[in-house]
Amino acid sequence: MSAPTDNAEVFNPQTAAFSPVGAMTTARTMQSAILLQTGKVLIAGGQSSDTNFLVSAELFDPAHATFAVTGSMHNFHAGATATALENGTALIAGGRSSFGDLYDPARGTFSATGRMITDVAESTSTLIR
Repeated sequence: MSAPTDNAEVFNPQTAAFSPVGAMTTARTMQSAILLQTGKVLIAGGQSSDTNFLVSAELFDPAHATFAVTGSMHNFHAGATATALENGTALIAGGRSSFGDLYDPARGTFSATGRMITDVAESTSTLIR
């Protein structure tokens, strides 16, 4: 596990360079991040130490380069997948957990989803239409 940090950077594909954008509200490692239809980035879960798994989440607003706390997940996730769904919600699943959490950006809240058959960590997810 890499050391948790609250430092954040964005990548500019036109310059092929990273630049700092400030500090997240919580130091994390192994978190998930996904671009929402709102234009904000959901940063969810991760770990703050080898034994402390996080249920907290925050939003990054690229227009203002700011971070803000949002609702907490029902399940901890570290090394989980994040998938933007067509209805604007985001699914956080797996990551040393066999449960999923569904984020609703209109409400700023998570709801628990069903249990997966197998625990998966550091996997990928794909939206199938």
